[in-house]
Amino acid sequence: MNILLLGATGYVGRSVLSALLARGHDVVAGIRDPSRADALPAGVPVALTPLDEPDRVVAAANNADTVVSTAFPGHGLSWPDAVAVERTLHEAWASELRGTRLIVSNGTIFLGDSGSESLDESRPVQPDHPAAGRAANVDVLRAAGLPTVELRLASFVYGHGGSVFVPLLCQHAARTGRSIQVGSGEAILSAVHVDDAALAYVAAIEGPEASGIYHVAADERPRAKDLARAIAEATDAQVVEVDEAQAQSELDPFTTQFLSTNNHLASNRIRQELTWRPQHGAGLLWEVAHGSYRDRQR
Repeated sequence: MNILLLGATGYVGRSVLSALLARGHDVVAGIRDPSRADALPAGVPVALTPLDEPDRVVAAANNADTVVSTAFPGHGLSWPDAVAVERTLHEAWASELRGTRLIVSNGTIFLGDSGSESLDESRPVQPDHPAAGRAANVDVLRAAGLPTVELRLASFVYGHGGSVFVPLLCQHAARTGRSIQVGSGEAILSAVHVDDAALAYVAAIEGPEASGIYHVAADERPRAKDLARAIAEATDAQVVEVDEAQAQSELDPFTTQFLSTNNHLASNRIRQELTWRPQHGAGLLWEVAHGSYRDRQR
């Protein structure tokens, strides 16, 4: 199978690339910056696919059987502008791709607060949510009849000391001595090791019956306050309870939202239909307090 992997040098993309190569797939690495080609394994072909140049992305995509997108145009852009760039790209795909299968990435924060329950794929998107535009962007592909699989990843993808939210929180704690807990910290988070997330992409690619939306999350139910404690342990910081306004001031609005929203996912569908199972890691809290994130602070 000939696969174009967008975001091949990104955090999730690197793990997906490794998993696909290990399975013997032919992969073209789509990257936005030619200087990043040096970060790729030797022999992997490269296509320059900046997401704000849809003609180049479409040209590369039309040479592939399957396009896997782990990329998002967030570099130096505001959230609305990044979502708009992604929408323009999807509109180009909708009008110009023919028969190419799409595996696209998303989150689930736009589903709202799960409370004490678990969110499955039947949960509707909250149309007034600040992140709802990303869900609407995938709807563009479905409306065009393109064969599209949407993998909605846990809010906290972790492992190897990387990702977005966990390093940001660790760096803030190491710099200030304050490990931020928003309110009571009782919000239940969703989490998945990045290598397990990569296996979900492999399962979606190799499963010809894969279709629609799949939630991708491990069996963990970490609470925000437990994450704050793990970060404090890793960085020799103190847990500090703050309100949302203070958290937004010290961190940013999106990170604050993820720390204060119950977002526990049910991932039964991908387990049952595509036989995906989490296999890696000792859990988010251990990885932060004792594993790769602690190592990064030493």
